[in-house]
This record gives sequence, C-alpha cells and structure tokens, in this order.
Amino acid sequence: MYIRSLFVAASALVGCASADFLAITETPWPESFQPTFTGADSSSASASWTTSVIYNAGVSYASWTKSQGSTFASTYSSVMSEFDAFVSTASSNYTFSAGITDPSSTVTLFGKPPWWSAMPTGVQSYKDDQWQTQKSIISGVIARRLTTSSSTGLAMPTANPGLKNAGWAVAAAGAALFV
Repeated sequence: MYIRSLFVAASALVGCASADFLAITETPWPESFQPTFTGADSSSASASWTTSVIYNAGVSYASWTKSQGSTFASTYSSVMSEFDAFVSTASSNYTFSAGITDPSSTVTLFGKPPWWSAMPTGVQSYKDDQWQTQKSIISGVIARRLTTSSSTGLAMPTANPGLKNAGWAVAAAGAALFV
C-alpha cells in the first residue's frame, strides 16, 4: 500500500501540458543501493532521504531535458499525439486507465498493460527510452546520496539489499516526476 502511494504521489507532482504515463517495469536501481534507516528518527530520516532523492532527480532530469534542446519537446509532442490517436482508435479493443488521456494527469502503470504491444512502435520505443533515462538519473542521484553526508552532518545510511523503509519504490516514485 505504502509503495503504491509513493508512485501515485510522485505522479501527481508532474507538471505536464498533455496527458502522459510512465510504465514502471523493474526496480530502477541496484538493490545494493537500498539504504536502511534505524533508530528513533528512522521515519523522519527516510522521508528526508526520499524528498532529497526525488528533488535531486527532478533537477537532474530537467537539466538533461534542457540539454536535449527543442528536439526533445518536439519529439515528445509528436509521440504523445501519436499515442492520443492510438487511444482514440483502440478504445473499442482495450481498456485504458481513466486519466491516460487527461491533459491534467500523469498515470503510473506498474508493468506494461495489455495494449502496450498494440501501441505504435515509435511510442513504445520512446517510452522505453524515457524509462531507461530516468532509471539512469535516479541511480546516479542515489549513488551520490549514499556516498555523501546529509545536510545535518550525519552519516548517510549504509547500503543494504532488500526492501526496507521507503525501498526501491522511492526511486520509481522519483522517476514518475520526470514524465
């Protein structure tokens, strides 16, 4: 429940001019990057770490998209127009999430939906590339967070495999910010 809430919350923070979606298909970072928070303030430390990762990943993705120039915006617009056309013709054969074409929302999908393979290959390729870029950025942000100190001067938690506290979902929630 908590994991899915993180995905939904992160998706809601995305500012987009048109409808969009993110298909999360795998853990966005190696499990060895998984921090463990212990002690009385573990919830606070986990929340602080999560906020930092999401913020820094958002800044990094914004920098990356800016470096792509006008080509990025043009390609994105074209891909999403192609996706909207697909949804309008495929709605009789597939069920789409309510917000999938709502310009004020971003939908987070957990895995590839049944209509994925019917989607135009250009859209599939773009969305797969988008997810790979986001995973790379998130992994980089987390790697930097695990090797530095926090702003309070406390040591960062050590990496620990497994899903503890915020878990890998935090990174995926950060990924949803970049759609």
